[in-house]
Amino acid sequence: MISVEGDNSLATLAFMELAIEQAKLALKSLEVPVGCVIVEDENVIALGRNRTNETRNATRHAEMEATGYLLERWQKGGLSKKEIGMRFSKCHLYVTCEPCIMCAAAISILGIKAVYYGCANDKFGGCGSILSLHSRNTDGSSEMKDCFTCKRGVMASEAVSLFRSFYEQGNPSAPKPHRPVQACAIYSNWWPVLAALMFVMVSMPCLFFGSWSHCILNQPQRNLLFCPTLCYLKFVFAYYLVYLYNLKI
Repeated sequence: MISVEGDNSLATLAFMELAIEQAKLALKSLEVPVGCVIVEDENVIALGRNRTNETRNATRHAEMEATGYLLERWQKGGLSKKEIGMRFSKCHLYVTCEPCIMCAAAISILGIKAVYYGCANDKFGGCGSILSLHSRNTDGSSEMKDCFTCKRGVMASEAVSLFRSFYEQGNPSAPKPHRPVQACAIYSNWWPVLAALMFVMVSMPCLFFGSWSHCILNQPQRNLLFCPTLCYLKFVFAYYLVYLYNLKI
C-alpha cells in the first residue's frame, strides 16, 4: 500500500507541530533535525528527537528515542509483553521525516497503529520511498496488508526547511570525505617558487654568457636588449604554465 497524503485536521497539525519543536531542539544540538511524538487517546505520552551525535549511537533516531522511553517506562511499571503490545496498538506516531528502514521495522514490530510524517526520506525511507514496511504479505497471497497506517505530507515544507537549515550550517560530526592524494599536491602552493627557479635557470646563460646568445642567435652584439627581453618572455610563459598547473592540482 502506498502512503496516502497526510491528514490536515487541527489535531494532526497540533501533534506535528510538537514534533517540529523536537526537530528544532535537535537542530540546536547540531543533530539531524528530526523529531517525533507518540500519542495515545489524544494525549502525548512520549517525545523524541535525533540524538545520534550526542550519544555516539547511530540507532538513536527520534522514533527509537520515543519508543524506547515508553518500553522502559512500561516495563518498569510491571506491564507484560502482551499489555505493552496492546498499549502500542492504540498509539499514533507523528514524525517530521519519513521513518527510515530501521525505524519503520521497529514500528511494525511494536504494532503502532498509525504513523504521520512530513517530508519523504528518499535515501532510507521505510514507508514507501525505498521499502514499504508498513505493508506486508502475511498469508502467502499477492495481497499486501497494512501493518500500520501511514500518512505523509503533514507540514512537509516546515520539515524540509529545517533540513535546509541543517545542511547550510554544516554537520561537524559528519565523516571527512576521503579523496585520493595526488603525488604533486604537496607542491600546489609552491608555484611562485618554481617560477622563480625557472627565471634563474633561464636567465643565467644570458647574464654570464652574453656572447653565447650572440653566437647561437646570430644577432649583432649591440642588440643587448634582446637577451633580457627573451628571458623576461620565458619567465612570463613559465610563470603562466606553473600557475595553470597549480589550478589543476
